[in-house]
Amino acid sequence: MAKGFKIRPTKVKKEKIEGITPTPLRSNDLKVIFSFDKLKEDSDFKYCDREVNYFLKLLERLKDVSGMTRKEMWKNKKTLKYHPIDFLKDKVSRKTFGYGEELDENAYQFSISKSEHGRVHGYFIDNKFYIVWFDPEHFLYKGVPK
Repeated sequence: MAKGFKIRPTKVKKEKIEGITPTPLRSNDLKVIFSFDKLKEDSDFKYCDREVNYFLKLLERLKDVSGMTRKEMWKNKKTLKYHPIDFLKDKVSRKTFGYGEELDENAYQFSISKSEHGRVHGYFIDNKFYIVWFDPEHFLYKGVPK
């Protein structure tokens, strides 16, 4: 670069848009969205060999839940079988998701259907639910008294 040459910052004129007021949203007001970035399949949480009906029910449930806020999920907790997973206190077959203690503390599950298609396990960050396991065989709570 030539000596003495300086890049000057571009001046951007900020115009005020009349009549538009931004509405602040709290994460409780936002609909649930899903991330599959952390989805795992292993010998205990196996879903790839499931029949088409399983995936149809799964997609139907994900669609329904994505139309809800976290607060609405809590209001429907009995129907969804939605509740936190406490890896330290619950009698579960795994003691962690394997992504760190902070994420384990935000672990939740909800059902795919009444009982025949299992559960979805993951964790929330704001309104985004990171799916870790599809659990068609109820492996996480297998043998745990209801």
